[in-house]
Amino acid sequence: MRKKNWSQQIILFLLCFSLILVTDVNVSAAAVKLNKTTLNLYANQTYQLLVSGTKSKIKWSVSNKKVASVSATGKIKAQKAGSCYVYAKVNKKTLKCKLTVKKANEVSKLYEKFLKGKYATVDGSLGKQRIKMNYFTLLDIDKNGVKELLVEEGLYDTWYHVFLINGGKVKYAGTARKGGGDSATYNPTQKGLVAFYSGTGAVGDGLLKIKKGKLVETIQIYLFINSKITYELNGKSCSEKTHTSYYNKYFKTSKLKSTKFVKVNEGNMKKKLK
Repeated sequence: MRKKNWSQQIILFLLCFSLILVTDVNVSAAAVKLNKTTLNLYANQTYQLLVSGTKSKIKWSVSNKKVASVSATGKIKAQKAGSCYVYAKVNKKTLKCKLTVKKANEVSKLYEKFLKGKYATVDGSLGKQRIKMNYFTLLDIDKNGVKELLVEEGLYDTWYHVFLINGGKVKYAGTARKGGGDSATYNPTQKGLVAFYSGTGAVGDGLLKIKKGKLVETIQIYLFINSKITYELNGKSCSEKTHTSYYNKYFKTSKLKSTKFVKVNEGNMKKKLK
C-alpha cells in the first residue's frame, strides 16, 4: 500500500509541476508586447518602439524601407509618406506595429492654420487664459524630427507658450519662463528648454522637456542670498558643489542656444513654415 501511495504522490507532483511550467510559459508569451501597435508619424520624425515582458534578443525589421527605417534598438525614422509594418521578432514570436507616415509639410499646414486663428487658450502662471499669438518661433525641442511651435503675446514677455502636433492636431504642451529678451533659450544636448527665474534674493534655472505631449520641468536649481548663500535642487536643499555641478551640465552659457521670436505675418509664416 505504501509503495502505491508513494507512486501516486510522485505522479501527482509531476503533473502539478508540468502544469506550472506550461502556465509560466503561456504567461510569459502573453506578456511580451510592443508599446505601440499602431503609430502615425510625419516624414523625418523618429519614435522609439519598446518591447516589454522579455529579456531575449529582439530582431527589428520593416516591410517597406522606403517608408521607414528601424534601428537595431527599435528606433523608427519615418522616411516618406506611406504605410508599412514594423516587426519585432522575439524568439519564435513576431510582434508588429502598423505605421502610417504623412508628408512633412502637413505639420507646417497645421501650424499655419493655427496661427491664423490668432488666439489660443493656455494654462500659464495666471491659470487658464486666452492669449493673442503675436509672435512665434519653431524649435525641435526633443529632437524627434518634428518642430514645436512657441508663441507669445509681446516680444519681450516673460512667459511664452509651447504647442505641438498630437493626433493630427495642434495642442498646448506647456508654458515656460524666458526672463525677458526676444528669444527662447534651450540646451540642444539635453533636449530641453531653459527657464530663468528671479526674485528678491533668489535666482534659478529650470530644464523643461517634452514628455508624453506635455512640457515638464525635470530639473530646477536655485541660489538664495539672505544672511548666507544657500542652494536648492528640485525644491530640496543641496550643497554648493551639487548646485555648481548641475549648473555646469545643464545651464552653463556655453552649452545653450536660442531661437528668436518673429512677428506673426504672412511673410514670416511663409519663411519659417517651409
